[in-house]
Amino acid sequence: MTHSDQRLSALGVVHGCSTTEDGDMKDPALRARLLSSVGANPDRLLCLKQTHSDIIVHAADEAAALGLRNSPYPEADAWILSASGWGAAIFTADCVPVLIWDASASMLGAAHAGWRGAAKKLPAKTAARMLELGAKAPLRAWIGPHIRPCCFEVGPELREHFPAQAFSERQGKIYLDLELSIRVQLQEAGLDDSDIRSAGLCTHCGENLFSYRKNPHCGRLMTYIFKK
Repeated sequence: MTHSDQRLSALGVVHGCSTTEDGDMKDPALRARLLSSVGANPDRLLCLKQTHSDIIVHAADEAAALGLRNSPYPEADAWILSASGWGAAIFTADCVPVLIWDASASMLGAAHAGWRGAAKKLPAKTAARMLELGAKAPLRAWIGPHIRPCCFEVGPELREHFPAQAFSERQGKIYLDLELSIRVQLQEAGLDDSDIRSAGLCTHCGENLFSYRKNPHCGRLMTYIFKK
């Protein structure tokens, strides 16, 4: 079972976020099984060596995608897909997976944003870069399962990186709402708040989701998206 967005499904875009029932998506065999089950070609999936950066890789066409597929994973944290028939993957276990697409799904984005990536405004930079590359407005976004403010306790040093409204305090502890901060920056990049939707699921206290904070030895969820 994967979590998905109805708007992307209506456009015929194969996408979703895996669950623990699908297994650890760092395992190529399990990854291939999941993708095959949703009608996607595992050999056409592009992956990153995620480093909590604000680096974006653009798979512009077939040649570029093939080159990326046949090379070591690029060190980056976001994809932009223009190449038809290719997919992109983001792996998480508390961090925020963000899918972005344009009006006709002619260009797709996928970003991995932990607090470092969110502080560097990677989701907003991905959206802005898509528009620079010719994406057709309006852009829309889906925020997948991640650790939510019910569970994401942080230190005071993070206050300088995020808007004040992203923080709450309970019993002397500070909690960060990464989704709220990402929504704010996506709106600053030109998205309407009504076009930003969320799975609304917390990896830490939710069911069938991997959480690094809960178990540092856990597997990884995969958020994937394939361009038609």
